[in-house]
Amino acid sequence: MKIKQVSSYEIILRVFLPPEYSRLFRVDSSSLLNTNAHIDEWNLLKRILSYPSSSFPTKIKLAEYLAKQLRISNQQLAELIVDQTDKTFERCQKNDPTDDYHHWPFDPNNIESYRQFISLLYEKNYDAIGKQLVEKSQLYEDQFLELDSQDVSSSLLRLRIELLIYAHTCFINSCHMEGICLVLDHARHIAILLNDLNGYTLLIRLLMGLQQYSEMIYIFDILFQSDHFDLLLSTISHMHDECLNTALFDYIKRHHPNDEHTFTSISMNLNMHHELAIMYRDAGEKLLKTFQYNQQTSSADLSVTLQSLLQYYSDAADTFYLVGCCRQSEQCLKQARLISLQLELMQKQPITIILNLNSKQIYELLPRFEHCWHAFIIADAYNEHTLWSHCLTEQFICNKTSNAMKYWEEFQQLILIDDQLILTIGKHLLKKSFNTISSKNFQEIISYITDSNILNRLQQILTTSDNNYSNLFTSIDSPYLLDIIRVA
Repeated sequence: MKIKQVSSYEIILRVFLPPEYSRLFRVDSSSLLNTNAHIDEWNLLKRILSYPSSSFPTKIKLAEYLAKQLRISNQQLAELIVDQTDKTFERCQKNDPTDDYHHWPFDPNNIESYRQFISLLYEKNYDAIGKQLVEKSQLYEDQFLELDSQDVSSSLLRLRIELLIYAHTCFINSCHMEGICLVLDHARHIAILLNDLNGYTLLIRLLMGLQQYSEMIYIFDILFQSDHFDLLLSTISHMHDECLNTALFDYIKRHHPNDEHTFTSISMNLNMHHELAIMYRDAGEKLLKTFQYNQQTSSADLSVTLQSLLQYYSDAADTFYLVGCCRQSEQCLKQARLISLQLELMQKQPITIILNLNSKQIYELLPRFEHCWHAFIIADAYNEHTLWSHCLTEQFICNKTSNAMKYWEEFQQLILIDDQLILTIGKHLLKKSFNTISSKNFQEIISYITDSNILNRLQQILTTSDNNYSNLFTSIDSPYLLDIIRVA
């Protein structure tokens, strides 16, 4: 009987192709053993890689398993990977709807899928793949330059860039610094060509693919100088690449520190509102330090400066609030109110300056304001709330004008009136000459005292100094408090 000879490949497939792999690829080992075609190691692996699968890792695992069984050399595997990488991107560029990407050896839109694909190599010397990909990438550029009409939409340029990006991936995975530098040299070269062709979309793809942002600042420069920086921002707005975000901010701060428009665009596109709020606040603080007034200063120029300051602090307050930084938002809001008041005061003569005040100036100025609301804005901005007893003494208790009662009404709405405040006011009264107006006004304040001990102490302080104040306490409606005073 004649015995049919069976090749080693048939034995491997029939013995080592597990049923689960057959089901996964919807094919059995006999379909791979096509007698009409010569089967060698190369073609066998390519056919495995071309079978449809929803799981690229499983397909790669099977290919790796067969490669080991067939004892394919590492060099052959590297050549296979380079060949399949090149062909996959060619198929991808054609964008054929009938060409199901599940038939491809890896997903070209997923760099992790490619890392799994190159793991076929036994020795993991991925730099061998990277070098060949760089060479193939250069060939595509050479072909492009030989064209009679050089159009930036040519697939040759896209292939040039994609192979360069994936070569970089190979060098990164093998920690091959020489190869990484080689790719960066090619990237700078192709960037010049793309700039000449206005190929800004491809430039962004090159930048995003290599992710070597600190080494590729020249692309930021090209996009900025050609007014295509917004194209980059819109492209990355849906991404969350912290390294890129940091690189963009660093670039603007270092190379275009006064370009607030671009800084704002970056922050809004990348949802980095906290950084934007800090920029607004810092810009306001910087401008505020330069604010000076003298008789020769133009009111119009000052108004422009104040409007800019108001915008900075208002925007900072809103943006801080947007990201939940309530304390910073409140501080900026206080500054915005102060600046708004300064704008109002610029309309009156003589002009009163309330910006960049020191402690002595605040002490002298605050009690002079006829409106308690104005004094409160200033005190709040400078965080100086220890002068209210002094202010109330000057503007209400000892004030003989009709504005006194209005000041008192505003004061009650803005300031907490407690026993200690009233006691301090009483001490201020000792420095004033007694009159019926101050006595009457202070009597209204005394009614806010809740602690009988404070009332007794206040009575002792005032009546000991001036007996005229004794009538203040005899008119108190509370019998209980009166008894305490009498006993004392």
